[in-house]
Amino acid sequence: MNLRSFVRGGVAAGLLAISLGMSGQALAQSASHLAAGRDFVIAKAGDQMFERIVLSTVDRTRDFFLQTNTAIAKDLGEVTAQLRVEFAAKRTEIAEIFGRSMAARFTEQELKDASAFYRSPLGQKLAQNEGAAFEEGMGRVRSWAEDFAEVVANRMRVEMKKRGHNL
Repeated sequence: MNLRSFVRGGVAAGLLAISLGMSGQALAQSASHLAAGRDFVIAKAGDQMFERIVLSTVDRTRDFFLQTNTAIAKDLGEVTAQLRVEFAAKRTEIAEIFGRSMAARFTEQELKDASAFYRSPLGQKLAQNEGAAFEEGMGRVRSWAEDFAEVVANRMRVEMKKRGHNL
């Protein structure tokens, strides 16, 4: 893969994300409605999620260049550190994109109410813990599904045996 393909793919992915974010959007939304969408996204997700997107993009680009020339690792590391700081403000653009999507689906008042909730102690606790709780729950569900699959397999063997088939 060359840099042009890498950049073209990134631009295509970005345009796709923007177009998906704007699908179903009304033609004209007030600035305050869009701001309410952005405010909700920041209240719920915080800047941490957006910062991770920016930083991982810088790091992936560094890794791409490092594959082509490992001799520049030291300089590339220094430039990466510089760009991580320089591009940190890009997270506001991501909040704008997500905010537009939310504004297309919720009224301004609904977004303001949801933002108020996520700024409350309970909302902050929910936002901070829901990812970990979801991951833990998914781990438990995977374990349950493995156990359940064994129950289903055993039952299927019994039922198929009744029909003269040994599984």
